[in-house]
Amino acid sequence: MCLPLLLEVLEMVRKSKEEADKTYHALLDAALDLFKERGVAQTALNDIARAVAMTRGAVYWHFENKDDMVIALWQRDGQTVLDRLVADLKRPHLDDPLRAFQESVRSVVALLSQNPRRADVIRLTLSCQEFAERDTELQQLLRRIMAELYDGIVCAMERPSNQGRLQAGLPVPLAAYAVWSSVLGMAQWRLPQNDAITLGDAAPVVVEMFLGAVLRQPDGG
Repeated sequence: MCLPLLLEVLEMVRKSKEEADKTYHALLDAALDLFKERGVAQTALNDIARAVAMTRGAVYWHFENKDDMVIALWQRDGQTVLDRLVADLKRPHLDDPLRAFQESVRSVVALLSQNPRRADVIRLTLSCQEFAERDTELQQLLRRIMAELYDGIVCAMERPSNQGRLQAGLPVPLAAYAVWSSVLGMAQWRLPQNDAITLGDAAPVVVEMFLGAVLRQPDGG
């Protein structure tokens, strides 16, 4: 193949990839809007395709089903938030990893406040937890998300536990479970018709309350 023809082919490949990426993200954005408006169960793939003036075939080119779209949304917009929290929890050189975790929660909440769609993706993904014991790829992802967060909190609890800073008789797994439940609850649920309590205001305070409950107060404090 001569050089000019090769360059032309490469340019066509580049443009094709750009168009494919554009379609991929347009479909994800439309899916998020419809999932938020109607719920996942009440949204059909045809609805998503129509929302961006595409065919159902275009959806199937990129995604196998709605679960696949939720996973893709998490990978695009949610995973980095979890990675940031867990990394802060597991930093070994910190003298006070739980307080660093509190500051991390503040920064993550600020990030989510600036990007409500990212917050919507996190809430959407966590809401897909099923009571049934189906071992789908999405349910596996949800178990991994929850396990990574819990393991990170356990890791952060171990140092104050070794320093005798946890409440007497409070085992690390139970203390971690209390904080883990609080964080997941705030990420997933909103108070109905109550705009007076926002995630940005509530999350740092609630985490502070839970840390105060599991940590012993210093002598003289």
